[in-house]
Amino acid sequence: MVELRGIFTITANAVPITKEESETHNYGVTPDDSLAHIDLSFKFHSLSEDVHGVLGQTYRPDYVNKLDVRKKMPLMTGAASYSSSSIFATDCAVTRFHGKPEIAIVTEKADN
Repeated sequence: MVELRGIFTITANAVPITKEESETHNYGVTPDDSLAHIDLSFKFHSLSEDVHGVLGQTYRPDYVNKLDVRKKMPLMTGAASYSSSSIFATDCAVTRFHGKPEIAIVTEKADN
């Protein structure tokens, strides 16, 4: 679990891929493999109602899911809204972040 008290909580779990799931999605898992999905859970504690972005828009009070779940890789509002020049860039069409280009990283573990 990663938590920034009062802001967000993120939890992650490894969920093994079953034989049936492998057959359904053509993962090709063999008895010698040990593969898993990473199940991420995000909880944001103090968002405004005007949130956007891949995750943020799902927290809006007026959010309606328009995904076509029949597609192999559905995107919310289309790829053009979320394309950017690099992984840490803030130049996508729906960005709300225009801060400094430095990257914040965790340098030590907090005591519980």
